Amino acid sequence: MRSWNRKPRKRALRWLIASTGILAMALAALALLVQRDKVPAERPLSRLEQEATARFAGAETYVTYGGKKLPPLNAAHALQMKVNAYQRLLAREREQADPTFHLKAEAELERRHPLQAAIEWTDVTGNREMDFYVEDSTRCGLNAQTELTLNVEDIGRYPCLTQGGNFWEPRTELKVHLTPVAREDRLWSELLDSTKKAMATAAHLAEAEPSKGT
Repeated sequence: MRSWNRKPRKRALRWLIASTGILAMALAALALLVQRDKVPAERPLSRLEQEATARFAGAETYVTYGGKKLPPLNAAHALQMKVNAYQRLLAREREQADPTFHLKAEAELERRHPLQAAIEWTDVTGNREMDFYVEDSTRCGLNAQTELTLNVEDIGRYPCLTQGGNFWEPRTELKVHLTPVAREDRLWSELLDSTKKAMATAAHLAEAEPSKGT
């Protein structure tokens, strides 16, 4: 999951309730969203979603805001929360069963070389900046560069820099600043948890796959 900060233009609506504003405004917005989209689009559930739904059948899902429990925005949000909780459970079980799992996850995250990124540019509204992180920079073609200045037409050469979309005006000059995520950073711990969930989920699904020819 990716994180965007400092007023990115045309940012997609997040399913988590923003921490700004008073509680009454958040509740009003939540009620509007629930009314507008109570049921997710019809589609078959993935194996992981089926297992998560069965594992947490009847469980209460909620978001904590200001010390209060708020219901999910809609059914899709509730499903996403159950899947996330199920993946966390898989990671915990994997770590208990394999004493080396933590070290394997650290090695995998190290291999991915996560980065904190900032892109600066100027438009008609003035100086703008967008902050986000790149969980896996190994396929981005950065070649260990930490500072780039490029035209928006060339940013496609670095796909991890457009993970949230390319919304800049033509011929805009972009200044990109990249900082490796250090082990002592809070973000490293969060990404390590994400890596553990991804690895545990992949291993679980691989083990659950029926053998070929059976």
